[in-house]
Amino acid sequence: MTTRFICTASLVGTLSAVAAPAVAWADSVVAESDVAGPRGMAAPVETVGPAKPVREAATPAPATGTDDSPPGSSPADVTPESPGAVPPAPAAPAAGGAGVPPSSSAPPSAAPPADATPPDSPGGDANEAVATAPGESDADANESGVMFGSSTPTPTRVAAPLPAPPPPVPVSALLSGPWRGVGWLAVHLTTTGPIGGDRPALPTVVAVGFGLEAGWRVNNFLGIGTGVSRQTHERSDYYYIDQFTSERILERSYGELTNFDVLFARGYLPVRGRVQPFAEIGGGLVILEPTDVTIAAYVGGQGRAGLGVEAWISRSLTLAAGARYRLTAFEDATGHSYQGYLQFGVHW
Repeated sequence: MTTRFICTASLVGTLSAVAAPAVAWADSVVAESDVAGPRGMAAPVETVGPAKPVREAATPAPATGTDDSPPGSSPADVTPESPGAVPPAPAAPAAGGAGVPPSSSAPPSAAPPADATPPDSPGGDANEAVATAPGESDADANESGVMFGSSTPTPTRVAAPLPAPPPPVPVSALLSGPWRGVGWLAVHLTTTGPIGGDRPALPTVVAVGFGLEAGWRVNNFLGIGTGVSRQTHERSDYYYIDQFTSERILERSYGELTNFDVLFARGYLPVRGRVQPFAEIGGGLVILEPTDVTIAAYVGGQGRAGLGVEAWISRSLTLAAGARYRLTAFEDATGHSYQGYLQFGVHW
């Protein structure tokens, strides 16, 4: 009987020695599965508030039972860590969202980094400031739409509204046809000859002259302007006898006429293209410097009317040609003449 009891005790001791490592290994596997989650994946951690950058905390020194333990702790609170021991699983998060560490097995907390901002309350705040890692910008920490270090939402920029459109322009006020400019300045060469009348108003020679004019284009149909021109008006031949040689000598003198076209109007034919016909009428003053040296000058009036054509050689340059009739009057004398001209103009 004694022998059977001894054998049974020996068998139980042997089985206990063999089963102890297996039980310890099973406990460690169960603990690791509780920490890592199913199939080795990290257990989900519930967070409250906007996402914050993750910063690695300093690894705490393992707790030992020596005199290096934190002040205020007792040796009973610090347990030596044995090889192969399984750390306890973290406690489930509390209702407020912050995890509650275990009361006995939590390691001492490490000192906070120098650049970290201390929380406002012992329990921490979901929107407390988080220190950024070196090289990390505020924009990276502000992706959630909350200003860095504050719970105030980032203000949204709103574009200013566009001003009201201008009132529509009536169709009748729009210009039609090609652009003809607003103002012009032109120089011209003239050829003037007599038609009939009385002297001194009647020209006695066919002469070449020149002139200058400036005007304002009211629209595509009408333009007004002013100008001045000058040409030779008369010629006189005088003969005298040389006292030493008794020869007959011819001497000629010329009288000059200046026309001041104070105002003239020019009407244009509204055609498309580069060539535009026109008609004009105007008048002003006239001054004659006669060949008779005993008379200083004749002052009278003059008028003109004519037809012409203007060709646009570029957007701002024109070449015009035309003919006009001129009426000249001095006191009781009236003269009629024709005048042809070639004109070069600049428009703007």
